[in-house]
Amino acid sequence: VLDQNYRSTQRILDAANAVIANNAARKPKHLWTEQVGGELLTRYQAEDEHDEANFVASEITRLTDSEGLRFGDIAVFYRTNAQSRVVEEALVRGNLPYRVFGGVKFYDRREIKDALAYLRALVNPDDEVSWKRIVNTPRRGVGDTSVAKIDSYAHGAGLTFREAARDAALAGVSGKALGGLRDLLELVDEVTDAAKGGVAPALEAVLERSGYLAELEAERSVEAAGRLENLQELVGSARGFDEQVESGELNGLVAIGGVGVGDETPTVPEGLDRVQAFLEAISLVTDLDDADPDASSVTLMTLHAAKGLEFPVVFLIGLEDGVFPHIRSLGDPDELEEERRLCYV
Repeated sequence: VLDQNYRSTQRILDAANAVIANNAARKPKHLWTEQVGGELLTRYQAEDEHDEANFVASEITRLTDSEGLRFGDIAVFYRTNAQSRVVEEALVRGNLPYRVFGGVKFYDRREIKDALAYLRALVNPDDEVSWKRIVNTPRRGVGDTSVAKIDSYAHGAGLTFREAARDAALAGVSGKALGGLRDLLELVDEVTDAAKGGVAPALEAVLERSGYLAELEAERSVEAAGRLENLQELVGSARGFDEQVESGELNGLVAIGGVGVGDETPTVPEGLDRVQAFLEAISLVTDLDDADPDASSVTLMTLHAAKGLEFPVVFLIGLEDGVFPHIRSLGDPDELEEERRLCYV
């Protein structure tokens, strides 16, 4: 029986043993080490994910300021990639350098960029890059040839890409592509209307009405499920932004974007102005997180990516039913045992 552990302290092994003891389908063994004792594990019961992320950021500041630890000595583990967003924002707000190991930073993920491109196109008809990104995402029959025709017509007539798309027939676009462009322009008008209710309703309208969610759901793959989780997280982020703007609470993205800060009588941005404020806050997150890749930085990663690695200090976040253990495992005893094994490791 391989039961001796060579790098963890006994306190860590005791915690791991207590977790795995609940699994019925395993041969009993009790890990032990010659490294007796060790520091106690710290448990923090947070109010919500923002409180949790703020605790992590404040502890990292304390550890690096007072305990002599480097940023590179510290890691944050989570069950799913979508969980990185709130932690990333807390670290950016605290000016703490980080890197996402074995993955992409939240706002750099493809599906997030696609969704935000819709919002950017909405608030800025001149944003050619965003319009070209969304014109056939998801696929609506508008190929490169049609895009080139609209592009050429726009430059020749001194129009924005959006205005030229409205004159697509004059630009020489026909057939399925012409219908696809009409659908897109109708969608943009609908989303502009939805934005009167806030950023979250606008984002939900984009994802539902465009067919983006339906296309991912139809894939039925693990990767598509992860992308759907990321998009749900983005909608949650937008909903939180709406709530904080309306209540005047300066937290999360609202604080990063400085919405209402410095105004003697802060105005609550509405409609497309609020969408613009949301996008500006996100652009600040993506600008601020471009730290020197060679500098010491906090590591963020999923539990699966963390196997085999070690750090002097580790935060394990999201320990709650439906997050870790994952919601897909809650009704299946075998899957629940697999979640325990993951936590144990």
